[in-house]
Amino acid sequence: PLCAISDGGTLLAAVAVGQSGGAFESQLLLLPTGQEEAGPTAQLGNQLILDLEFVSPKRICAVGESSLQFFDLEGAPQGEYQYSDRYLKDFGLGGDGFVALSLNAYQAGSRYSVVTVDLNGEEIADCYLGEEILSLSAAGNYVAVLTADHLRIFTSDLALYAETEDVMGASGALMREDGSALLTGSGSAHLYLP
Repeated sequence: PLCAISDGGTLLAAVAVGQSGGAFESQLLLLPTGQEEAGPTAQLGNQLILDLEFVSPKRICAVGESSLQFFDLEGAPQGEYQYSDRYLKDFGLGGDGFVALSLNAYQAGSRYSVVTVDLNGEEIADCYLGEEILSLSAAGNYVAVLTADHLRIFTSDLALYAETEDVMGASGALMREDGSALLTGSGSAHLYLP
């Protein structure tokens, strides 16, 4: 149900869902676009895969319900980040060399944290917010985190870069590579310049 294509269009990555021993299992398929033969495959386990993306020219990220997994272009595992006892609420794959995650200690409630992970599955930083995150977006070296009454922009190591309480009822935030963010709401958008 998910696929992504590499820059230049030479490789298609796709997720196939099957079963093994009575349990469902996901598999990563790598299909070179210039040949008829199928490429390598990799096992993704029995978690639901939510997104698949080429996060760098040589790295593929599979976002699952319980972990992030990273693979090279041959399907060899390059790292994994387990959410442990936390629940994935949102993620941003647009960062330069990192993935941003919004994790909550409970399925419901407001014990939210922002976590950044490098492309080898190693945690860069973890920042507890303790309030509901409405939207999370990553671009360049920045992460935009929108809550009900704040927009916070962090760098990839989760150092606070800028913040504002002037969110004007926004329900979404789109981070831009230059450090600015677009706040979106019902029928309007507002550019925030730090």
